[in-house]
Amino acid sequence: MFSSQFLSTMTSILDENKLLSADMDYNERSELIFNELKKCYTNYKLNNSFIRVYHIGRNKQYLFDANKYTWNGREWIKETVETNYQKSELLFVDGSGGKEYNQRFQCFKNGNNEGTSRNYFHCFCDIMKDMQDKHTGGAPQVVSLYRGEKFNGMHHGVILNGTCFYQGQNVEEYCDMVDVRWYNEEFEICDRKTKSRQEGAMRQPISKK
Repeated sequence: MFSSQFLSTMTSILDENKLLSADMDYNERSELIFNELKKCYTNYKLNNSFIRVYHIGRNKQYLFDANKYTWNGREWIKETVETNYQKSELLFVDGSGGKEYNQRFQCFKNGNNEGTSRNYFHCFCDIMKDMQDKHTGGAPQVVSLYRGEKFNGMHHGVILNGTCFYQGQNVEEYCDMVDVRWYNEEFEICDRKTKSRQEGAMRQPISKK
């Protein structure tokens, strides 16, 4: 539970501009967050044998950098995650279902959607239909990170089998949520009310395997 507690608290602190300043570059922000992570963990009462936390952010050129922070049971280790790609790439797969995802992706990687972000999402939705790992399940969750200074990370809704989910939660009985962008299993932008592809939205056919 440590990762969940730390990320929730840290996100609130960062959203309120209590820790970082606008003139910091990514490396400064990363180091500050890494130090906070280590400090918080020293106050945690349970010893975890393994923890991983990923931090992705924009540098001063508004390009993305990423780091992985790992607790190996003895110490915290900080490692760089490669982000310098010219097309969509899989930065990392983690968690108990990672092996299954990598195996399933062999059916998608050489299809006609190669090098597109939707290809990875198609594979994720496909494997969730018959995931064998008992610790993995529920509706897919989607967050977008945009280049440039206009946007921060944005959560999106997912329409799965005619049901609307937001951050993994069934929101069929919630208000209209008109400020949320909705995607279906094919990664097409959809209308929440009709549950169908939004008028004028691009089709995103699943890769031919």
